Amino acid sequence: MIKAHTGGVRCVAFSPDSTSLLSASDDKTIKMWSIAGHKFKQTLSGHSNWVRAARFSPAGPRLPPPFLLPPPPPTPGAPLAGQV
Repeated sequence: MIKAHTGGVRCVAFSPDSTSLLSASDDKTIKMWSIAGHKFKQTLSGHSNWVRAARFSPAGPRLPPPFLLPPPPPTPGAPLAGQV
């Protein structure tokens, strides 16, 4: 048994290649695990409430932290930041 969350686990999800696992918890975190050897990989934290679900992208077993995602493209015709 793997113990790492401090709250109940709401969801688990396998990666498309079946090498990693995500666990979503009432402790406001998602944890990623390597299935081989039951090794912990990383914690995704910063949620304001418990996490009910998590899943992998079909593109692969890695999840980028939200702060590394590029911003959405500007809406055509909308003023740029700082312009009114």
